[in-house]
Amino acid sequence: MISLCTSLTLCELGLRHQQLVQTLWSRGHVDHTFGGQIPANLGIALLDPVSNRAFLLVLAPLVLTLLAILRRLGIVVTTLQKVSTAMALQLLGCLLLVRASILATDGTTVHAGWFLGVRVLTALPGFLLYPLALSLFARVIPSNRFATMFGLWIVLHGIVNYLTVLSSARSLRFAPAAVFAIPTLLVLGGVCLWISQLRRLQLALQSAQIGNRLV
Repeated sequence: MISLCTSLTLCELGLRHQQLVQTLWSRGHVDHTFGGQIPANLGIALLDPVSNRAFLLVLAPLVLTLLAILRRLGIVVTTLQKVSTAMALQLLGCLLLVRASILATDGTTVHAGWFLGVRVLTALPGFLLYPLALSLFARVIPSNRFATMFGLWIVLHGIVNYLTVLSSARSLRFAPAAVFAIPTLLVLGGVCLWISQLRRLQLALQSAQIGNRLV
């Protein structure tokens, strides 16, 4: 349980760190006009973290439709696969930001398309990863440990908020190519820890399903 909560905590810390540093760093390193195609104010609004809600409103129906189509075709996407996909999208977003920061090492501004792509990639994981994971944990953790699990999650959430501000302020002092190194390493650590627990989670889910059938 502790390792699974730690995995999610690392991913959440990496995502929050990435969003904060991305907003601050983009002010002086990103061409918000998309190459002169739109006004700068509109570009800034598109890259603002608040815009994730707009992306979510667009992407969520598309994802639900895709899942419904797959279900009709007999392809069932499990909760484990959904959580794993969300983590993979988070990691991909961090890698795109690392690439964008490398392009800015010579003092030139980076095309805002890099950052817009990251916003789109991380919109759904940012909102859906943790409810999915907590729902998954509720199925494999004994009922007498629910209070412990959610108590641990609340404590870790508070630690995440503190560490996000602390680590983000330090990241901005790094060289441009290393600005997004910390969130990338955090998410990578969370993904690796999640992968190491996948087999155990699969066995726990199978045991829980067998137990429910016996009841």
